[in-house]
Amino acid sequence: MRLPKKVLWPTGAKELCGWRDYMPQGFKELGIPLEGCERLQRDADERVWPVEGVRGVTSFELVFEEKIQRIWYDIGCFPRHHGYERLMGEHDLYFKIRMDQRHVKYPRMFPIANRVTRPERCFPILPQLRKASRNGKYVYDILAILRMTEYVIRSEAIRLVLKHGWKTEAWLTPHKRRPEPTVPLRAFKFEYEDYLMKQAHTKIGLALPGVGDMTFRQMEIMAMGRPCLITTPTTIAIAEGKDCWIECKRDMSDFVEKVSYYLEHEEEREAIGRNGQAFWERYYSPKGQAEYVLRVAEENP
Repeated sequence: MRLPKKVLWPTGAKELCGWRDYMPQGFKELGIPLEGCERLQRDADERVWPVEGVRGVTSFELVFEEKIQRIWYDIGCFPRHHGYERLMGEHDLYFKIRMDQRHVKYPRMFPIANRVTRPERCFPILPQLRKASRNGKYVYDILAILRMTEYVIRSEAIRLVLKHGWKTEAWLTPHKRRPEPTVPLRAFKFEYEDYLMKQAHTKIGLALPGVGDMTFRQMEIMAMGRPCLITTPTTIAIAEGKDCWIECKRDMSDFVEKVSYYLEHEEEREAIGRNGQAFWERYYSPKGQAEYVLRVAEENP
């Protein structure tokens, strides 16, 4: 994998939000100098959204001896929102979270992973979370404290969790423009670090679709090494993962069967957690995402 001389990054671009320092951390871990670029920051803040009407998209540049490779970085929440047609140059590359089959018609567009919710708070305690994840002490079988985003799937999950009497805490947290739930609703969330530690002491981490398939929660659970239960993805995978997570159907018809099986089969369950952590390091961590971008850039000059 060829490394650039440096990376130009729009350090203050408003649309980057929590992604501002995620991939830069990966470039730094690879020993690549990172340079803040006001030109790219202005381009994002003054043109991409205000003029082009494209939210959640910015760009950075890989500076090689003989060329500069522009990378469009699309972290928009919804798959239908993207700026490819308005922004893409002939030799540019475009990376999008939540890329799905609607986007495969676009040349030089590639999927990229999500991030943890709060990298600046998660990563300092990640060694502690991984240690807790491996100590065999469990408070919960499964946690189901879920925001009311993907309402149908998440409501059904909470109903099933409570019905089957697993050790849990289970409720929905409010979200505007949602119907009155038929399962418990509480306007309460744990402090972030407390929530992460609870997940580390939970046998199966639940990461159901919210705003898209691949959620912040999935990233956190895999990063700490707990086995993660997701629904069959509709987004395009960065890479195939064998036994790196637990999958159930989107209609939740096999949810109870899958949870029950992995609660009973500890060795298989814990192997999935270890595999998932390795997969996260390879493809989802800041370093993993930076390496992935560089590999794609090398393969698509």
